[in-house]
Amino acid sequence: MFERYTEKARRVIFFARYEASEYGSPFIETEHLLLGLVREEKRFGTLFKAGYPDAIRKWRVDIDFTKMFLEN
Repeated sequence: MFERYTEKARRVIFFARYEASEYGSPFIETEHLLLGLVREEKRFGTLFKAGYPDAIRKWRVDIDFTKMFLEN
Protein backbone atom coordinates (compact mmCIF):
# COMPACT_ATOMS: atom_id res chain seq x y z
CA MET A 1 0.00 0.00 0.00
CA PHE A 2 2.80 2.45 0.83
CA GLU A 3 5.07 1.47 -2.06
CA ARG A 4 4.16 4.55 -4.06
CA TYR A 5 5.15 6.94 -1.24
CA THR A 6 8.64 8.26 -0.67
CA GLU A 7 10.57 7.11 2.37
CA LYS A 8 10.04 10.50 3.98
CA ALA A 9 6.26 10.30 3.48
CA ARG A 10 6.26 6.82 5.01
CA ARG A 11 8.08 8.11 8.08
CA VAL A 12 5.58 10.98 8.44
CA ILE A 13 2.73 8.45 8.36
CA PHE A 14 4.58 6.25 10.86
CA PHE A 15 4.96 9.17 13.27
CA ALA A 16 1.34 10.22 12.65
CA ARG A 17 0.21 6.70 13.60
CA TYR A 18 2.25 6.95 16.77
CA GLU A 19 0.71 10.33 17.62
CA ALA A 20 -2.79 8.94 16.97
CA SER A 21 -2.12 6.02 19.30
CA GLU A 22 -0.85 8.42 21.96
CA TYR A 23 -4.19 10.22 21.75
CA GLY A 24 -6.09 6.94 21.81
CA SER A 25 -7.51 7.63 18.36
CA PRO A 26 -8.14 4.70 15.99
CA PHE A 27 -7.74 7.09 13.05
CA ILE A 28 -4.95 9.31 11.76
CA GLU A 29 -6.42 12.79 11.78
CA THR A 30 -5.07 16.10 10.53
CA GLU A 31 -3.41 17.02 13.81
CA HIS A 32 -1.61 13.66 13.89
CA LEU A 33 -0.25 14.26 10.40
CA LEU A 34 0.92 17.71 11.44
CA LEU A 35 2.75 16.32 14.47
CA GLY A 36 4.17 13.50 12.33
CA LEU A 37 5.45 16.00 9.80
CA VAL A 38 7.05 18.11 12.51
CA ARG A 39 8.75 15.05 13.98
CA GLU A 40 10.09 13.96 10.61
CA GLU A 41 11.14 17.30 9.18
CA LYS A 42 14.58 18.07 10.56
CA ARG A 43 14.36 21.74 9.61
CA PHE A 44 11.52 22.26 12.09
CA GLY A 45 13.77 20.90 14.79
CA THR A 46 16.43 23.46 14.03
CA LEU A 47 13.84 26.23 14.26
CA PHE A 48 13.11 25.28 17.85
CA LYS A 49 16.73 24.54 18.79
CA ALA A 50 16.84 22.99 22.26
CA GLY A 51 13.17 23.79 22.86
CA TYR A 52 12.00 21.31 20.21
CA PRO A 53 10.61 18.65 22.63
CA ASP A 54 8.86 21.35 24.65
CA ALA A 55 7.31 22.79 21.49
CA ILE A 56 5.90 19.37 20.54
CA ARG A 57 4.42 19.00 24.03
CA LYS A 58 2.91 22.48 23.81
CA TRP A 59 1.35 21.70 20.44
CA ARG A 60 -0.16 18.53 21.88
CA VAL A 61 -1.71 20.54 24.71
CA ASP A 62 -3.02 23.10 22.21
CA ILE A 63 -4.52 20.32 20.08
CA ASP A 64 -6.17 18.77 23.15
CA PHE A 65 -7.63 22.12 24.15
CA THR A 66 -8.92 22.83 20.64
CA LYS A 67 -10.51 19.40 20.32
CA MET A 68 -12.15 19.76 23.74
CA PHE A 69 -13.45 23.21 22.77
CA LEU A 70 -14.86 21.97 19.46
CA GLU A 71 -16.51 18.92 21.02
CA ASN A 72 -18.44 21.03 23.57
